[in-house]
Amino acid sequence: MTGKKSFTLLELLIVIIIVGVLTAVSAPIVISSIERAKWVEAVETLGMIRGVMRAYYVEFEDYPSVRYYFNGPNKNCPTKLDIGAPEPDAEGRYIYDTNPESQHPECANVIHDKDGSGGYSGGDPHIVIYLDGHLDSRGGAPEF
Repeated sequence: MTGKKSFTLLELLIVIIIVGVLTAVSAPIVISSIERAKWVEAVETLGMIRGVMRAYYVEFEDYPSVRYYFNGPNKNCPTKLDIGAPEPDAEGRYIYDTNPESQHPECANVIHDKDGSGGYSGGDPHIVIYLDGHLDSRGGAPEF
């Protein structure tokens, strides 16, 4: 009988170490890509909200008179209309807030509610879209 060829324990250990190093190097890159993709989706949603508000203005020659608060409970301004309030997951949630005041150049905001507080708590990263379409990143939010 001939001997069977197999991997030695040392060879298996080297492969496991190499896979571990590759995983450790690539994990932060993947995580930051996921975070960036969430912000891109949030900015796209802001653009849609701006488009709807502009269409409303064309139709009625004024902006909506109610502030809408999407995707989170509104603890900061009880006069707003809340639309949907899912519980935040481990990464928090993105909350959208419209600004109906026609004199105000800010059209809508997206706030990354990391702590689940339900609104802007001063340090939350957020992006503002203006009626003219330009974006302003604040509080550590990525630039677009």
